[in-house]
Formats: sequence, C-alpha cells, structure tokens
Amino acid sequence: MVIAIVGAGGKTTVLYCLGHKLSAMGRRVLLTTTTRIYRPDDIPLYLGPPERLRPDAPLMAAASGMADARKLAGYSAGDIGAITSLGLFDDILVEADGAARRPIKSPNDTEPVYPQPVHLIIGVIGLDALGQPATEENVHRLPLFTGVTGASAGKPIAAEHVLALIGHENGLFRYAPAGVPRAVFLNKYDTIDENARRQAEEIVQNSPYPALLTGYGMDWPEEFIRRFMPELYQPSKGE
Repeated sequence: MVIAIVGAGGKTTVLYCLGHKLSAMGRRVLLTTTTRIYRPDDIPLYLGPPERLRPDAPLMAAASGMADARKLAGYSAGDIGAITSLGLFDDILVEADGAARRPIKSPNDTEPVYPQPVHLIIGVIGLDALGQPATEENVHRLPLFTGVTGASAGKPIAAEHVLALIGHENGLFRYAPAGVPRAVFLNKYDTIDENARRQAEEIVQNSPYPALLTGYGMDWPEEFIRRFMPELYQPSKGE
C-alpha cells in the first residue's frame, strides 16, 4: 500500500510511528518523501536513484540525496511510482507536504506532491493550533488558511475552522486524486487542555472523513490498522 501523509503538525512523527508499527507486523516498509524530511538516525537509509533501491532491512528510508546537512531531498511522484513497480515493499509511506514546523496549514497551488499511485491519504492537523491566534507563527500560508476557513487573522483558531479546512476543496486534501480514501489525524491530543479536547471531539464527530485522535502514548497505530488496513488487523487477547 502506498500511503501519502499531508498537512501539518506532526507528519514525520506519524510517518515513523506508522512505519515501525507495520514493520513490527512483519511488513516490508519504506519511508520516503516527495518534499524534504529530516534524516533518520535509527533505521537504514538509501540515497540514490529509485531503480537501484534494494530492501536491505524490514524498515528503511530512502531519498534521492541530501538537501542539506540535516534533510533528505525527496523523490518525484514518478520516482515513487518506479519504486512501487519494483514490488520490493509491502508498504511505502510518503511524506508529501511541508509545513515549516507549524501546527496547521493550507496548501498552495504547488502542493501537496502526491506519489503515483497512492492508495490512502492521511491529512495531519496539530490540535495545539486550537485556541491559538491565526498568525504566521501558528499557521503555514496564513492568507490561504484564512481564505479557506473563514478564520480571522489574529483571532483564535476554533473547531469550525479546522472542519472547514478538512472539507474545502483547496484545504487539507487539495489536489487529492479522486476516489482515493482519506483519513484525518488530529495530532498532539496529549498536549491540549480540556476546552481544546472538547473541540477535538467535535471535529471527530463532524469530519467529512474518518478522523483519529493521535498523540504521544496513545495506541493510535493499532486503531489505524483496524480501521484502514483491516486485512492485517489481529485483535489483542481479550478483545
């Protein structure tokens, strides 16, 4: 399965957590990007053209090269297709968006950069944006965000704005290929206060796409497998 991860607020964390979960289940997993991500320090890394890639470990990362001293330079959408066609991996997880380390964003007309093919799209939103003012410090591409969501610059970001971002054609899933399933990850649930948690629950209930609450110490990978890869799901003893 080729899974694209877009949005803001913890995409790389989601990439690695999900990769480790799938690998622990015996899957051959590749982590890569069509943008830029930080170089991993705990799994094997391949740098080079896609046609020379080989599965040297159950979980590994790959990129076309180094963008700088810390970040990997991504493959093109076509390169990801070439890797997929090799049939070397059960799952290819692709970070397909950038957010300049902000918790929330609205994409411009050049992003996300979806791999081809793609079988599932995960849109990530940092819940730590809730209640924070809509400013350049908190929002990537602020003018686009306010235009899509109806939020006012400098005013608090609320559940209604997040829901608008999820549902708008130019929002979280901008340019998503038609017919590809979508999931929303509401990340950093473990870091927010009770008011924000109530808003997060409102978003889950009203999201036009299936939504998961994710965060540190939460067993969201298990729930993800159950809901989106049911053919792999093995209930824990006692369920």
